[in-house]
Amino acid sequence: MGPAHRVLEPGHPRAAHVRAGARDGLPATEGKRGDPRWPAFARRHGLDPAHPVQWEVEALEPHELQRLVLAVVDPYSDRQVLAEQIAREEAQRRALADFLGGWGTASG
Repeated sequence: MGPAHRVLEPGHPRAAHVRAGARDGLPATEGKRGDPRWPAFARRHGLDPAHPVQWEVEALEPHELQRLVLAVVDPYSDRQVLAEQIAREEAQRRALADFLGGWGTASG
């Protein structure tokens, strides 16, 4: 299994987010029953120690993953600040496109 298909297992640096994943409807699959770390991990995160689970967000369709991420992030987003930042980025893109459009046309 390559890095793009890593499974979130007990001890993973982002494992603290599992409760949010379970709460926010990320599809879970059965975890490794023989993993000796699972019972402590499950207790720490309010999961059932008798039923190991794991989440593979790579298996989600991109639009579904985007929907889930935006739903979690939305309560913490300042829409005014976001709109201002998007406007700055669009202005930067236009300036860059103008610059690149004139590349090599100047005589010197």
